[in-house]
Amino acid sequence: MYSNNINSTNNLENTTVVNKNKANDEINPEKNNFIQEGKLDNYELNNLEFKQAKKLDKRSFIDMYWSTLKREQLIFFTFFVRNDYNLVFVKFSRFIFIFCTEMALNVFFYSDETMHK
Repeated sequence: MYSNNINSTNNLENTTVVNKNKANDEINPEKNNFIQEGKLDNYELNNLEFKQAKKLDKRSFIDMYWSTLKREQLIFFTFFVRNDYNLVFVKFSRFIFIFCTEMALNVFFYSDETMHK
């Protein structure tokens, strides 16, 4: 009797997980359409699961490297990327803030005599 209770509980949990997955697919059909049509941007392509990326990501190594450079390097992100959804003045403000912060940290470390030697 006890094992039947456990099996029925496991079946109930499995059916709720399946129903939640189906409900998520029904709620967000645009995501499935974009994945099927291949209309994903670089960020979404970089964050796909392995099986989906194997099917959908047809970029060369140079394209993947360039997308990483545009996202991670401060100068490329600020001045060369135009079709992202960030505001221009926010990008410039971020650039100035990070540049000043990096310079200040370099001044602190290189002015210390133990670090200088």
